[in-house]
Amino acid sequence: MDRRMHLYLLCIAGVLFVSSYFLFYGGPEYHAGRSTKALWNLGHIAYFAVLVFALSRLRWIRQMTLPVQWLILLLTTLLLGTLIEVLQYGTERSPDLTDIIGDLAGCLLVLAFYPGLLCCRTFFVTRLIRASVAVIVLWQVQPFVIALIDESIARIQFPVLSDFSTPFELDRWKGGAGRVVEAADFAEGRAQLKISLGTEQYSGVGMEYFPSDWSAYQSLNLRLFLPAGDAITITLRIHDLAHELGADPYQHGDRFNRRYTLQPGWNDIAVPLSEVESSLNTRKMDLSRVKDFSFFTVSLQQPRTVYLDAVYLDSVTLQY
Repeated sequence: MDRRMHLYLLCIAGVLFVSSYFLFYGGPEYHAGRSTKALWNLGHIAYFAVLVFALSRLRWIRQMTLPVQWLILLLTTLLLGTLIEVLQYGTERSPDLTDIIGDLAGCLLVLAFYPGLLCCRTFFVTRLIRASVAVIVLWQVQPFVIALIDESIARIQFPVLSDFSTPFELDRWKGGAGRVVEAADFAEGRAQLKISLGTEQYSGVGMEYFPSDWSAYQSLNLRLFLPAGDAITITLRIHDLAHELGADPYQHGDRFNRRYTLQPGWNDIAVPLSEVESSLNTRKMDLSRVKDFSFFTVSLQQPRTVYLDAVYLDSVTLQY
């Protein structure tokens, strides 16, 4: 191995050594954007692509036949990737099978596209291998691309936060209740979020990803449909970034909580943001950094279904 290649591999080893820290610690905070989290997860592909390329340049590996090189590099990736996930127990990260698939995708990316490792010279088979690897990598990249697209759509839609008229809005929502976007007959074909509320102590949904600056608006509005049956009570909850990052985070008195009764049929709820802002015990809520809102039921006697038609902000001052 010449001196230049030796220095090159030493630099790669240094980069991998430093990067290894981030396999166990660091990374986006809980409140980071969806695309930021998805981009961070792609680090497994980049890390193992660099690692496999560096290993493939070692003399003892290069002396073997190409099929054996493939086998060694794939097994090394699989074993090391699995070991990393096991060692993540008890750290800031959590084990995830998807990460191992990302590790293998990074390995295959080098095996398929680096000419020195291409084990098949047949044009058709080469194209087939590369196309297959490209599909695997694109599947790994898909969450990042979807997050970027939906974040752009959300900015265009704002001050509508969600009306289920675009393909990826379901990813903005979280919660223990079942949820699916479907077109309901009572809404003339418009799509709604069908929410299946259970009988557990708390059952509901919430928005996690949305434009967070609500300071220029007067009210938060929800339009819901409750099918025939008894009325139910939901609790609406809203909090800002400081609620998550304060010295004593997630305190009940440091967020907005209010109950609303849903009657069978359409229900329009308008929440004055001035009341949201002043609802906290010791400070004002920062409406320029709203991070989460959700609604839920408490210990329903039987499962119920609610349809959410739209959530939006309005600049019109509410009159009473």
